[in-house]
Amino acid sequence: MNKAIQAWAPSTEFTLPPVSEEQKRLYMVNDPSCIYHPYRWPYLKGRHKRGEFPVVVVRKHFIDQGYEVWVSGQSKLGIDAFILAMFPGARQKRDQSYLNIVGVFGKETVDKFLAIVEHEKKKYGLPRHGGDPDLFVQNTQEPSDRFFVEVKAEDFTGKRLYRDNLNKQQHLLFTLIEKHLKCQVRLAKVQIVTDSTMSNGHQ
Repeated sequence: MNKAIQAWAPSTEFTLPPVSEEQKRLYMVNDPSCIYHPYRWPYLKGRHKRGEFPVVVVRKHFIDQGYEVWVSGQSKLGIDAFILAMFPGARQKRDQSYLNIVGVFGKETVDKFLAIVEHEKKKYGLPRHGGDPDLFVQNTQEPSDRFFVEVKAEDFTGKRLYRDNLNKQQHLLFTLIEKHLKCQVRLAKVQIVTDSTMSNGHQ
């Protein structure tokens, strides 16, 4: 990582109960018996082509708690979505996902924030596109109860542990979100484990 970019550290970090590799397998083959099937990604192209399984796990977690959950992406995803600092072309065309986030924070606040983001990305030589957290979560009954969530996967099913790490864009943008939008970014970890591990006591 560019040493000039200060590393972001989450003030709230949590790990969900382990998810079995069988649930992931069922999800990947679009099997309705998968408990995550009702929450699956309907748009499976580009960066979404693998179905965003870890993000879906966390999305279900917060929906089950009664929150409204938007995913990072354009309205063509076919599910509730938001655009903050990504997709400058879609923002210019006033994609509904961009209008969603404007409706939460207000156009003036979002415009000021994006101007700061553009300046900081240019300063560090980062592309305009990229960096948004995976989810925006809000309590419709209590509007002040809202936060972004970045999802990272830890896959224990292979010969080596796979761990999803933050990139430079995210370190920069998450810091700016918390400073200028006054909205917390939480880090959620999804652990995918072998079926034998689940049978040995994990749920």
